[in-house]
Amino acid sequence: MLVIFPDQIKELKKQANHNMMSAYNSKTWQNLYTQWRTFLLFCVYYNMAFLPVQTDTILIYMQFLSRTFKSVSSILNYVNGIKVLHLLHELPFPLLNREFQYKLLYKGLQRNNLHTVKRALPITPEILTQIFGSLDLTSDLESTFWFLILTLTFLFARAGNIIPYTTSTFENNKHLLQQDIFKQDSDGLIFLIKHSKTNQAAQRILTLPVLAKESSPLNIVSAFNHKNSFHKYKKTSPAFLYSKNGKLITFTRQKFVKILRNKLRNLGYNPSFHSGHSCRRGGASWAFNANVTGEAIKAHGDWASQCYLRYIELNIASKLAVSQRMLAQI
Repeated sequence: MLVIFPDQIKELKKQANHNMMSAYNSKTWQNLYTQWRTFLLFCVYYNMAFLPVQTDTILIYMQFLSRTFKSVSSILNYVNGIKVLHLLHELPFPLLNREFQYKLLYKGLQRNNLHTVKRALPITPEILTQIFGSLDLTSDLESTFWFLILTLTFLFARAGNIIPYTTSTFENNKHLLQQDIFKQDSDGLIFLIKHSKTNQAAQRILTLPVLAKESSPLNIVSAFNHKNSFHKYKKTSPAFLYSKNGKLITFTRQKFVKILRNKLRNLGYNPSFHSGHSCRRGGASWAFNANVTGEAIKAHGDWASQCYLRYIELNIASKLAVSQRMLAQI
């Protein structure tokens, strides 16, 4: 006798749907919703069928997007969003890589929409030293900011892996807690990184030691001790907090970038050229120019591919070394 359990099957389907939704993080879903909304509005406005989509519609949509997007890679991201929408609804999607017209349009857009990717300038040791000289170290806000900028630079870390975008999006299993930082006497600190772009499912914990130089203003142990001198923190509290109106507030990425740009502006730099990513670029570039191997930089910054090379900015000495070594052979 066949026994059917409709309630249990319904619950299993519900759990399966929940896990499928968890395949992408919340930010990815937000990007997809934006891409779907843009595509659907385009199709409604121009009275075009959208599910399933035809190749001609995609080509016209790409041309439409090129009016706004100068980067062809951004256009392809929106096309990929349409593909994901079709896959979720189990609908056929054109095999664009086999379509000659698609290849022609793609190459034409690349040729006609010349676009230089704007990368955030790196935070150099010189800039860090200048920022240190501008700090009010009697302020827990600026003291915490200082420890944060050193942490991001020495770890080559993405700001989003260390601090949240907003106070409401802080996650204990993702962002840095007080208990994730260990002090090794006065020699340095050990950081436990639980989440990154290449470790979104928390399959591993990245252990990163950072040494301190006692005579340097960039002493990360001194910055850590000074930051901790303002308040008594719980081990499970966020690693980066500051007081506001008698309450401890979590440092956010938005707050960090705002303070960073204000500091740079006051020091005579163009703040629009720097972002939260400047620390990741700065740390990797600093290490490379100090002759740290590419393999060590890649592992330390938790890069999964050779894309770490795009983060490295050679200093003048490293650039001059190329021709100097060439001329030495004459």
